[in-house]
Amino acid sequence: MINIMRHLNNKVKSPSGVIDECVDMLWKYVNKTKKDGSPCKNSITSKLSEFKLKRLRNGSTSTDKDRKKRQESYLRWLKKSGQVERLIRAKPADFEKINNEVEAIIKLSDITDKDSSGKSLSDLLLASVFRYDLYRSHQTFIDIYKELHFHKASCVYCNIHSIGIVKTTDKKEKSNFDIDHFYCKSQYPHFALSFFNHIPSCKECNQTYKGKNNFTTNTHIHPFLDCFDSHYRFTTLPGSLQNGRVSSISLDIETNKYDEIKDDLNLEFRYKNEIKGDLISEFSEYLWKRRKLFTKGKPEEIQELKEYIESQTCLNKEDILRTRMSKLKRDIVKEYNIRDLAIFD
Repeated sequence: MINIMRHLNNKVKSPSGVIDECVDMLWKYVNKTKKDGSPCKNSITSKLSEFKLKRLRNGSTSTDKDRKKRQESYLRWLKKSGQVERLIRAKPADFEKINNEVEAIIKLSDITDKDSSGKSLSDLLLASVFRYDLYRSHQTFIDIYKELHFHKASCVYCNIHSIGIVKTTDKKEKSNFDIDHFYCKSQYPHFALSFFNHIPSCKECNQTYKGKNNFTTNTHIHPFLDCFDSHYRFTTLPGSLQNGRVSSISLDIETNKYDEIKDDLNLEFRYKNEIKGDLISEFSEYLWKRRKLFTKGKPEEIQELKEYIESQTCLNKEDILRTRMSKLKRDIVKEYNIRDLAIFD
């Protein structure tokens, strides 16, 4: 619910520098080189140069032949010098430009439709070239997300579920979160290993709601490019405060930003269920009982109130991902804080 660059602001001296280092780590992992600088046999550039389409069988239709021509054009595009590194390092603002190049060469169905063997071009590329599965299980993956301070955080999309890196019984490190491919890798295999296409998320967001739904930077807030918190706000509905307990909320966009992520991830509905639990109820009840302090509180009372709020959520926007449901709690405080006390940085 906050831009990942901002998530790093209070944790490292140079967020952009840390992200650049992580992109370099990913590139060096997928494209290992020999001492002379040439790519190793298992590097992505070597695998791509060796990748070939199967020959068409005799009797293939003109449609089959046209599809294969487009697929071969796509492979030539992928094999251009420097192209695969461009894809790994591509920033969110570059994704649509790259996809426009791809769409001028090949149809989406040429990539996703399965042939008589039950495999699509996307399946073949993911299995032999863009090996996200190998990266996901490698220590490099863990090292990158530790550098990005996701060893203890919450889902970037929903802020409901905790995510992090834990140690297993054999003392190895393991992530307990999913990586959502913002641009679905089955439709866009060329983005399967793109650093900025990887969004740390909970299983509920990634598997239950996102699935294979198509997100784009034109239609959905991208966590490396924009900030959900800057556009959306939770509000309690009129009459929904009952003895301090919040019985209903709405999640509304406050800017002219076009965005579908709230609906596609069903965020408002999920939060309406979350407010029924003790975590939000106890927090809201505490504020309700002390609501007069927001308008008439003495300095020492306001300080005590501020310390409680800090213990339950975060005073600084950059720390929203540190604690689950911080975004909702901060917005609840803003409703009480009609005097605009200096609670949040």
